[in-house]
Amino acid sequence: MRGIIFSIFLLFAFITLFSQNIHVIDSLKKVCSTYEPDTNKINLFNKLSWAYGKKLDTALMYSDSALSLSNKLNFRPKIQETHFKKGLLYYNHAKYSKALSNLFMSLRIAEELKLIDNQSQSAFQIANVYKDQGTYDKALSFYNQSLELDKKYNNRNGEASCLNNIGLVHWMQDSYEVALDYFLKSMAIKEQLGDKKGIAGGYVNIGIIYYSIKNYDKAIEYWEKSQVICEELHDDRAIVEVLNNLGAVYSERKDYEKALVYLYKSLKIKEKIGDRKAISMTYSNIGEVFMMKKDPKNALEYFNKAIKINEEIQDFDGLASANLSIAGYFKEMKDYEKALEFANNGLETCKKIGALSKLKSAYLMVSEIYELKADNANALANYKLFYEISDSIYDKNNSDKLAEVQTKYETENKEKEIELLNKDKVLQDNELARQQILTIAFIICSIFILIIAFVIFNRYKLKKKTNDELTYQNLVIEQQKEELTVQKDLLINTNYDLTKKNLLITDSINYAKRIQDALFPTESYISNYIKEYFIYLSPKAIVSGDFYWFYAVDTNNLFVAVADCTGHGVPGAFMSMIGNTLLNEIIVENREYDTSTILEKLNSRILHVISQNDEGELSHIDGMDITIIKIDVLNSSLFIAGANQSAYIVSDNQLITIDGDLHSIGGGLRYNVNAKFATQQIPYIKDSTNIYLLSDGFQDQFGGSENKKFMVSNLQKVLLKCSTLDSFDEQKKYFADTFNNWKGSKKQIDDVLIFGFKV
Repeated sequence: MRGIIFSIFLLFAFITLFSQNIHVIDSLKKVCSTYEPDTNKINLFNKLSWAYGKKLDTALMYSDSALSLSNKLNFRPKIQETHFKKGLLYYNHAKYSKALSNLFMSLRIAEELKLIDNQSQSAFQIANVYKDQGTYDKALSFYNQSLELDKKYNNRNGEASCLNNIGLVHWMQDSYEVALDYFLKSMAIKEQLGDKKGIAGGYVNIGIIYYSIKNYDKAIEYWEKSQVICEELHDDRAIVEVLNNLGAVYSERKDYEKALVYLYKSLKIKEKIGDRKAISMTYSNIGEVFMMKKDPKNALEYFNKAIKINEEIQDFDGLASANLSIAGYFKEMKDYEKALEFANNGLETCKKIGALSKLKSAYLMVSEIYELKADNANALANYKLFYEISDSIYDKNNSDKLAEVQTKYETENKEKEIELLNKDKVLQDNELARQQILTIAFIICSIFILIIAFVIFNRYKLKKKTNDELTYQNLVIEQQKEELTVQKDLLINTNYDLTKKNLLITDSINYAKRIQDALFPTESYISNYIKEYFIYLSPKAIVSGDFYWFYAVDTNNLFVAVADCTGHGVPGAFMSMIGNTLLNEIIVENREYDTSTILEKLNSRILHVISQNDEGELSHIDGMDITIIKIDVLNSSLFIAGANQSAYIVSDNQLITIDGDLHSIGGGLRYNVNAKFATQQIPYIKDSTNIYLLSDGFQDQFGGSENKKFMVSNLQKVLLKCSTLDSFDEQKKYFADTFNNWKGSKKQIDDVLIFGFKV
């Protein structure tokens, strides 16, 4: 189930939403054509850029025109203003690297010109970019810089906005107490200023804090306060968001009737506004609530309404989401054919619009549905497509970010070159004027004045030389600073990409664990034939190279096996899946019940599997150690065969060790596909004999005060102790506690598996 979409209230202080009014644009264009190239024309270019804000390419064309004219006139305040507005354009279109480049330029020029209010605005907006990127430490640093400037020059409205957004960052970092403190400080200023809209927004954010700590009563209290103010201000769009949040909290409290009341109110306002896309989203939310109410008929009705609107307005993105939502509904209802139909509809729509992120989710859902249908081939095929899409998204984002860094570097260098050319021209003009004055003075004045002029000229040259050297050094330092900034941003982006890649790999391994767990025999199946047993499995990584196997031919003939595959983690898990599959083939399908013959066939087939490389060579390390027991219940006999692994039998407080053959299964025997294994027949006393099969991970674990291996001798003592405990649940706990206490804080070196049972 997808869940209700949740709304928060953010303050952006210096940002206003840009709207595209064709009449305003036409009038600005007409006026612009009549203006001379001066500051008024710069202002018009900036206004046109903002009016075209939704069309980034056109907006940037006018912004570049404003910047070019500002540089031509060498008017630094307008250069600063244009960089700031250009940064906002990039920010509103999520081009964060280019936004930061322009905003940092805006901040430096504002500091140079001592424009305090502009410094605060630039620092505040830089903080907003870092917040959206998830770089919270930098965001807090620049919010605090803006806050100090606002405090120093008594900008109370800006101070309130900074406090609010600092609280927001702390909320994103789950520091709810700190976040609440900042929200309350911001609210106090808004109340002093009589800013009702700001007060309403503050109530929303304080409610979010209480919602996050699951104090739903307090959250409702503050959101209802916000609702009253929004209704007084007739701010329908703000009312919609508050109603949506109230619906979410009542849904969380399982008060679905109240949740529906608020969602229906939200729907009514959206219908009044005429926002069909928002109406479609609300239909989906209402459908989700009906799903939670176990009312599938009404849920499906609202999901279909959402699809209908999305089809009418050709909102293919919303259509894809709605189809996937209905697929999730049918999956919950266990109608897998219907679920597959809608999932495939959503998948095809995602392909059509090129929405890679949704396409990835669609492949994953199709894979999960096929898995539930036990169609493992299609489940695996779609999961591979999901994984390939994940990789392609990563590669695309990675190349885009590198291109952005390169563009930023080239743009800043070009701006520096233009600035240097303008400075050289000013210096040349000043030099020419001074030479003219000296010439006139030479004609009018006496030789004495000429000597004084000569001295002054020489001093001027010395001063100019010194100034030129200082200017050059400053340029070198500035360039080095810019290069360091670019390198830092590149490192941040690279770290983010690596973290994202690691999450994708971890998700894939977790999915592999689900597949591996599904291959293990269920406890309910085992307990039908063995009443008293325990299984203790502690993988070194997420997935395990150790596995256990159980099969009942009938109530009198049972098979139990424990295997320790080469390696651990993903390689070991793959080998465990091969071993599991081959045991099913040999015993279940081919009905081979002799334990020594089973191991010989398992050895031969694993050697065949692991030799399937391009050269036809056999790996000498891939394989497994295994013990398999056939339990003849009718005759109270055990038939045990082992490959480089021992079994332990405890009867009448006596421990018997059954050693297996010295060979391993697979690569340990190298090319000896005809290796022979022996079966040992052991009689047992019914209901008083405990059997323990285990891998070598427990005895090989380093730990204790001297950081030594646990060793087989200590393991045998533990087995004897466990056999005296009242239940097998207590035995499992004793094994787990002993292992964890021995290991302590040291790293686990191998997978650990113990299968203990009574016959």
